[in-house]
Amino acid sequence: MRRPVNAPYTITTEFGVPDSYAKFGYHSGVDYAVPLNRPIYAPVSGELLNVVSPTGGNMVTIYDGKYWHRLMHNNSFSRGNGRVNEGDQVALAGTTGLSTGVHSHWDINGEGVYPTRFSSFIAPADWLAGKYVTTGGQEVFNTIEEVKEAYLQMRGVIGTDAEMRGWIGQSKQRWIQMSKVETDGLRAERDAYRNQLASVQQALANEQAKPPKEVVKEVQVIVEKEVIKEVLIKAPVDEKAVVTGFFKKLWLKVVSAFWGKG
Repeated sequence: MRRPVNAPYTITTEFGVPDSYAKFGYHSGVDYAVPLNRPIYAPVSGELLNVVSPTGGNMVTIYDGKYWHRLMHNNSFSRGNGRVNEGDQVALAGTTGLSTGVHSHWDINGEGVYPTRFSSFIAPADWLAGKYVTTGGQEVFNTIEEVKEAYLQMRGVIGTDAEMRGWIGQSKQRWIQMSKVETDGLRAERDAYRNQLASVQQALANEQAKPPKEVVKEVQVIVEKEVIKEVLIKAPVDEKAVVTGFFKKLWLKVVSAFWGKG
């Protein structure tokens, strides 16, 4: 659960105050004043239906299984009808319908797309606080201090100021779920590096553990192969060149055998 807008915003009309524009005489939701075309997000997961009405303008409705969330006065819709997840962008802020300025009106009711009585509405603030939990969410972040504490507990470090302020008004449970996914990914990457390091260390230990007689045996094999190749198979034409070439190749073989491993 979260607010339909990210900070910064200004709440211009609270829930339940007398409102001459309202159908039932009282404001059915909360108004967030934001700039034109500010992204509007789904405050909850559910079934989305885009509606155009004389009063709500371009209105997004989301049914979460128990309540209908209505987001009114949008400049345009961002997606078609169907399933939507909490946090998905659903519209751009505007001033369509019965509106005196750019803002997002969000109300919640238990009756339907067109409720018939004011008593069917609930206060969005109470819903954000977890009083009407419908999706398994818990309370939301209300201050940046709460977000900082969550970052320190889960990640050990705080995020940027803009990143943390973006979580104000959003579900703490959703933050924990997302952070767990990120933390699990970092843990898997760290374990992979640890396994690679362990393999290299084991290979080095195996080389260092070889007894001297095995080292001598490898040198003897190299020498025997070179002697047979240079002395027995090839007919020596220039003895100095043959000997010089033999020792050069011998040195390269030894270097390759002992320093090129691993």
